[in-house]
Amino acid sequence: MPGRSPAGPSGLASSAGGFTLGVLALLDKAGDERLLSEALKAARERDAAEYEEQKRLYHQGRLRQKMARLLESVVRPSTKRLMVRGTPLKQARKVNPDSDGETGTFYSAKLGRNVEYESQLERRFFMLLECLDEVVTYQEQPYRVPYVLDGRPLTYYPDVVFILESGEAIVAELKPCLHMALHVNRCKWKGLQTFCEERGLGMLMTDDRGRTLETLKQTRVPSTFETALLKRLEQGPLRWRDIADLRMQDVPSHAPQAMVLRHDLVMRLEPFSIERKKQR
Repeated sequence: MPGRSPAGPSGLASSAGGFTLGVLALLDKAGDERLLSEALKAARERDAAEYEEQKRLYHQGRLRQKMARLLESVVRPSTKRLMVRGTPLKQARKVNPDSDGETGTFYSAKLGRNVEYESQLERRFFMLLECLDEVVTYQEQPYRVPYVLDGRPLTYYPDVVFILESGEAIVAELKPCLHMALHVNRCKWKGLQTFCEERGLGMLMTDDRGRTLETLKQTRVPSTFETALLKRLEQGPLRWRDIADLRMQDVPSHAPQAMVLRHDLVMRLEPFSIERKKQR
C-alpha cells in the first residue's frame, strides 16, 4: 500500500494540503493561537480520514482479488438460479456454544444482526463477506443437507450461503486444507452437490488462506512420489508414518491429500489412514 506522507497518503490529501497550508499561514500571521490550533486539528483529522478511506479502498481491492480467485473454484450447477435482492434466508441450525470449535458472535452491519460462528476460520471468512460490497447478503448454517456415510443416511449443515450482486448464490464449506480430502467431508460434499444442483446453487470448499478443494486437486505431485505411494497402497492402508517414510525432496505438504482426490482414495483422520475404496 502506498506510504503515508505528512500531507496524507496520496495526491488527494496533498492537493487539499496546499489550501490548508495557505490558511494556516494567514492564521499564523494574524497571531491567533486558538484558531491556529483548531485549524491544525481540523487538518489532521481531515488527513487521517482521507488516509483511512484510501486504506479501506486499498484493502477492498485486495479482498476483491481474493474473492475473485475463490470464485474461479466455484462448482456451478447446470442451471443457475438467480436470487433477487431481499430474498429471505433462514438459519437452519443454531450454533452450539459447547461445541469443540471456538464459537462466538459478532455484529454484522451488513445484516443488522449478530452472526454466529463455530471456528476462527468461519469468523474470518464471514468478515470477508462482510467487507465486500459485491456480497449482498449471507446466512450462516443455512440448510439441512442429507448425505450418506458408509451406507448410513445422515444430515449436516453447511457453513454459509452468500449472494452476489449478480444474484448468484454460493454455498461455502470452510475446512482446513488437511481436512478437505477426509472421507467424511467428501461424503458431505457429494450430498451437497446433489442438493445444490437441484436448487441452482454454486458450491465452494475453502480454507482461510484462499486454498480450495479444486486447487488442492491441482497440487503438483512428483511422479516418483505418486508411483511409490500407489505401489505401497497395494500392501494395505497407509498410516502417517508410512507417508513420512515415502517423503522425498520437493514433495508439497498437501501431496497426499491431492492424491486422495485424484485417485478417489479414502482418507480418515482418527486414526489417520489412506486406503483404496473397498470393492462391493
